[in-house]
Amino acid sequence: MNRRNIETGILLLFALAIVGLLGSLFVIDSPEERRLVWPCLLGALMGLATFAGFLVFGRKAPDPDSPTVVASLPDEMSASALVVQLGNFGIKAQAVGGYTSGFQTEVASDVRVVVAARDVEAATKLLKQ
Repeated sequence: MNRRNIETGILLLFALAIVGLLGSLFVIDSPEERRLVWPCLLGALMGLATFAGFLVFGRKAPDPDSPTVVASLPDEMSASALVVQLGNFGIKAQAVGGYTSGFQTEVASDVRVVVAARDVEAATKLLKQ
């Protein structure tokens, strides 16, 4: 499930709560019980306004410099070759995960090639070639 589906579901729940509370005002006969509905209705409206404001003003633009993994290779030599190849095309890349505290480890793992988020599309296009 992605973030947009979750946000849509939350907005729908708030809207249903408001509709249900408004509908209960017509069904409830007792004035004392109706007085209990108004604070709930106000709370649902405030929650809807707060969440909608969060959606509008709370989104951040993605950072174009954030590191993004474009490849995962079994050893440092393969990753270094890929870093050099990407560098020849003007894409700054870095291999991470091959060394631990300055000592090369012999643990079976992968070495990740990382580029800036703005270069991901160009790097993946080069990797497919």
